[in-house]
Amino acid sequence: MSSSNSHHLAPSTSAGKHKWTHNEQNFVVHKIPIRPYPDGLADSTSYASRVHSECAFLIDEDLIPLLPTTVVSPVPSQPSWPFVVGDTPDRGTVMLASHDIPEGGLILIEHPVIITPGILHGLHSEGYEVLYEALGPDATVELLDMYNCMPSEECGIEEGIVRTNGTAIDLGFKNAQTGKVRMKDMEKWKGKSVEYGAVFLKLDRANHSCGPNAAHKWDTATLSSSLYALRPIKKGEEINIIYTDVAASREERRAHLYQNYRFTCQCPSCDLPSLEQVTRSDSARKDLREWRQTHPTFWKWSRDLCRDDYTVINSHLEALELIEQESLQGMQGIFIEEIALSYAILGDEEQFRIWAKRMVDLVSICDPQQAGEFAKWLDNPKSYKQWAWRKKQRTCRSSFWLSISRVVNARSLPDTTPGRKARQQPSSPSTSPLLPLLQL
Repeated sequence: MSSSNSHHLAPSTSAGKHKWTHNEQNFVVHKIPIRPYPDGLADSTSYASRVHSECAFLIDEDLIPLLPTTVVSPVPSQPSWPFVVGDTPDRGTVMLASHDIPEGGLILIEHPVIITPGILHGLHSEGYEVLYEALGPDATVELLDMYNCMPSEECGIEEGIVRTNGTAIDLGFKNAQTGKVRMKDMEKWKGKSVEYGAVFLKLDRANHSCGPNAAHKWDTATLSSSLYALRPIKKGEEINIIYTDVAASREERRAHLYQNYRFTCQCPSCDLPSLEQVTRSDSARKDLREWRQTHPTFWKWSRDLCRDDYTVINSHLEALELIEQESLQGMQGIFIEEIALSYAILGDEEQFRIWAKRMVDLVSICDPQQAGEFAKWLDNPKSYKQWAWRKKQRTCRSSFWLSISRVVNARSLPDTTPGRKARQQPSSPSTSPLLPLLQL
């Protein structure tokens, strides 16, 4: 979500456009058209016009050249998403699973209707009015129907809806082919905020939980966000995301949520029956936040043959137990990845396939490139460059020391050849039979 700091901008007009200046940045309303998904590219699904065919920005005008001029929607016009939106007497509007959703399963792909900077709350009311006017009538009506937690004396309805529902995104101006920031463009946005808040008509119906079962991944190239399951979700179960740092303590989480969204969280992770359980939960979340700084990681362990072969695997399994306890499956990706890679360099194909398959299922939406790499290794585990590396190193070292042992034993035995005296054993380190071997 966007910051709640207030900054008032002075309105003006330029080239027929409304413009607002703040800290030497000129903000304007800018629209990007969203074209429908091309026909014939996905099974037999029929694609028609989008419900809303434009995304309206309030953006620094210097950043406009870095945005796509138009976007091809990745979403069919009549998708069959696995959720419904309904009203409840105690939690307001909620998103519910309409059927079982597997871990990593896609729930929704959606374009935002509006995008605003994360630093501009308190914008002159005219700015929000112009932004809303840039939308089509259907989108405007649905947007104005969304929840507003902000008091009227603090801001207008339009701003309140943005502040209540805005989902933090990073526009991340990267080259679509390489995925890297274009050096020639860096000067254009150097010192400018690229953290923005996007308002979605459906995705933002998902309520908060400190033990969420879903997360979303933003994609600037398509101006869309994909909502996916962090763990299996059963039919009828509420779909939740996060509005705050869930690795923080309960007191810190509740304070942030009340300050920004005016509610005291009563999710299962917060509504605990005893102070002892709260302390236990806070401690577990703190441990998970710091786990990779206080426990061995794959890349350090992989080359350290002094450590036990199962050091990282056992440590990460312990972390996954805490993640399960706290319902923080959004943190499990790195642990599952490193367990799979640990089995890979140990040459354990059976276990590698189990964990690599789980990795593919988990990250297919949030990181397709990584999912593709693991899928390739699943097809041929030995194509992983370091396959069975530790196993080979252990075998080589065992053979080396076995050879050393044989040499030492052979040289230490008395010479029993008839007619010869037994060879005298060396009496000082300088004549040790190991010395020539150690000097090789």
